[in-house]
Order: sequence, then structure tokens, then C-alpha cells
Amino acid sequence: MARKIAPFTTSGNQHHFPHTRLQILYAAEFGGTYEPEGCAEPGSTSDFCGFTGTGTNEFTVPKGKQFYIPLHSSSDSDPVVGTWPGHRDGGAYFFSPEIGAEGYQVIIDGVATPLGPEYVVGPIGITHLYDVGPNGEGEGNEIITLAAFIDALPSGPHEVEIVGRLTGSQIKAVYGLDYFAIDFTYQVTVTG
Repeated sequence: MARKIAPFTTSGNQHHFPHTRLQILYAAEFGGTYEPEGCAEPGSTSDFCGFTGTGTNEFTVPKGKQFYIPLHSSSDSDPVVGTWPGHRDGGAYFFSPEIGAEGYQVIIDGVATPLGPEYVVGPIGITHLYDVGPNGEGEGNEIITLAAFIDALPSGPHEVEIVGRLTGSQIKAVYGLDYFAIDFTYQVTVTG
């Protein structure tokens, strides 16, 4: 699934949606906030600056449908954060002090499941990534993905939230941020 969804997620969920028997949960609307407010603006004197990306979407699925939910991915596109790992070392890389993944969870109707290195796949080869910069720079050929499969949910409305953040030394070195967090919420209605 990580290989199949990579072109979609690296396009900012805009193009190349994959065909699969699973319902992929993904954000259709994006936003975010800096903490403290304005810390990333030129001339800011803040010693601490973090960013939380937010997103939402709504899904209606038939009873019995299973789900795939990508939480975070990294590619070997420029700029590479930290030391890019060897084959199958993505979990150690993602949860290393350089990247500093922490607090990643899938929360379904208020019940949280923590996600650790065992939920990471990669690096795996990808033929097309679409996270190319404005001047054509950055296209890589490997990706690491933190994701989870979710069993079918009972009929009715459900809320699925994903949270977590990156706090490693190389996040600050490459992006100038003390942390990069996610907080996405999906409304899922199961019919039947």
C-alpha cells in the first residue's frame, strides 16, 4: 500500500489516487498553525517555533469495508532529513533522535492506538514521486511510510483522528522548526 499510495500522497493528495479494495483515509482540506503565532515570520525573535498541520475529510463506506490510513511519509527527495537509512531500516530512522517521531496515534471514537516503529515500512523504491520543488528539484526514488490498517467499523458515524509529531535534531537543522506535528480528523459513516 505504501508503494501504491506514494504518488498520491507526494502530490499533496491532488493526483494519482490509487485503486484499492481498502478505503484510504486522507485529508481533502489542509491548514495549520505555528506555535507561537508568527514565529516563522521574517524578523520573529522567537527561540521556539513549531508547526501543526491539520486536515479533514468525510467518508461514507459500506459495512465491512476496511481502511488504510497513512500518517506520515518521508522521501529521499532534497532536502533529505538526517542520514537516509538502508533497506528496511525506516522504523529506526523515523524514531531516531535525528527525526524524533513521537506520540503517533490513531484515535477511533476516542480510543487511541499508539504507533511505533513496527508501523513503518521502507525505504521502498518508487517509480514516481511528485514532491518536486518549483524549479524541478527534489524528486527522489525511495519512500518511508508510517501507516496503519483499520478493521471494518460498525454501522453508524465514527470519528478517526491521527496525531503525532517530529521533534528530532535534524527537523530543526533542515526546516528551522522545533517540531512538525499532525492533527487530522476524519468523519466516517458506515452504512448498512
